[in-house]
Amino acid sequence: MIAIAHFLFGALIGKSLDNLLLISLLAFISHFLLDAIPHFDQGSFKHRREDLTARDWGFIVLDVLIGFALALFIAFKFSFWQVAFGAFFAVLPDLINHGAWKFKLLRKPFFKQFHDLHDKIGFKLTPEFLWLGILLEGVVIATILALLFFS
Repeated sequence: MIAIAHFLFGALIGKSLDNLLLISLLAFISHFLLDAIPHFDQGSFKHRREDLTARDWGFIVLDVLIGFALALFIAFKFSFWQVAFGAFFAVLPDLINHGAWKFKLLRKPFFKQFHDLHDKIGFKLTPEFLWLGILLEGVVIATILALLFFS
């Protein structure tokens, strides 16, 4: 799932609950639930850092910035700390995974096991079903936005 979906789902969890520990736990778990849905992100088809193009990196940066900005907007609109915790813990699995990748920690036991789990749970689409991943990504994001602002 793209970062926007994770930020928004974490924000929804934070908006819905008061207990920061419960928010953190559920938001962290939500990351894996969303990744189990067929979706599109740059990691869906490119599994090595060397395969990412400048366009891919541009998409990733824009995705994270938009997701962060939306989460910040929602945090100021509702209850700041709950939404902030939800948004942060919902993207934390990707931060751990990408941090391990960047700092070459994937050979260390915890990081390797975490990466393997993250990779195993993530739904893999083949390029011919890219349209399905984009469609489902849009439906998930639209649903989360509707729940955030109309419930």
